Amino acid sequence: MVREILGVCLIVILSVTGAGTAAGDDRPAPSAVQSDIERGAKAAADCEAMTWSTEDYSSCIDHAVGRAMDNGAASMPFQLGIYCSAFLKLARAHRTRIWKQYQVDRDSAKVATVDQYSSCVFSAHSLRLKVDRICTPLGLACAEFNDELRHWGHIRRTGM
Repeated sequence: MVREILGVCLIVILSVTGAGTAAGDDRPAPSAVQSDIERGAKAAADCEAMTWSTEDYSSCIDHAVGRAMDNGAASMPFQLGIYCSAFLKLARAHRTRIWKQYQVDRDSAKVATVDQYSSCVFSAHSLRLKVDRICTPLGLACAEFNDELRHWGHIRRTGM
């Protein structure tokens, strides 16, 4: 049921933002887009399970995208899923100062979060997805996600 709702939301978003599949367009159909977003989010979760610091996590994310690129599987929806999931995870760790029950190095976590923020926003723009709508295809709570986007956008603009 939740998957169907997410699929409908994604179709609406893609049609409103102009990122839907049109005749002669080589972009994937919405179901393929959602599948790639979910694959990216799963890759981010896999990295979380394998790492013990925010720095290692960010590095794992970058390596996962690199492997996907090498295999021709790093579609922009995949990148949206992995980078935006990683961004939110890192933003939470920075805010709470905790990663897997360990204190985080705030400076390293800040750098990693800004890096993933930038990649998340770039992926959204590449898909012509409005930044305040990223949360919907990811199935995230929009209020929290958008608050984090605004906060980290300000940090990025001010030069950290």
